[in-house]
Amino acid sequence: MESEHQYKEFTEKIDTQSEEMMKNFNDHLIEVKQKLPNADKRGVFESWAIQKRAGLQVVVQELSEDNEKLRNFIKLKNI
Repeated sequence: MESEHQYKEFTEKIDTQSEEMMKNFNDHLIEVKQKLPNADKRGVFESWAIQKRAGLQVVVQELSEDNEKLRNFIKLKNI
């Protein structure tokens, strides 16, 4: 039962984040179209998505590095 509840919570968070990202993209597209009326929607989306993914990769890398530092600190503390 607990795992079903966790799954439902997780999917609701994903849905909420997806809706927010779609709104963010649409807002971005409006801004781009104001500056470049002939901008290709697909090209704008691909550029926007690459930027989002790059941001996630930076965050994951930093978290990984911080995690490694914390593990090393704990090892030193336990010596």
